[in-house]
Amino acid sequence: MNPIRPWRNRRGAHTDLETAIFGSPVPDITYEEIETAVASFRKLLNRIEQHYWRSPTMYEEIVAPSGDADSLVFFLLKGIRADEARHQRLLDGNPLPEDLNREELP
Repeated sequence: MNPIRPWRNRRGAHTDLETAIFGSPVPDITYEEIETAVASFRKLLNRIEQHYWRSPTMYEEIVAPSGDADSLVFFLLKGIRADEARHQRLLDGNPLPEDLNREELP
């Protein structure tokens, strides 16, 4: 069984009944197990990128140098802000050339 799922179910997402009532210990997970799970997300996101935009993104190059959750949140917010700015340029009628070449997700 995937070692990440019990941790997620009992600690990350919610507290299950057994843990809440009896204080069952949350299973330990290693850095390698976390990295394996994150690598799966990278592969999935790259498949989506490849399908819609015809090119992958180097997620590991963006997040891995500092390697913490704050970096991930920083780059996610940076992407959201860039998309909001692109959307506003389109609404204002002043798009950049790259704004017009991007397909939207359904």
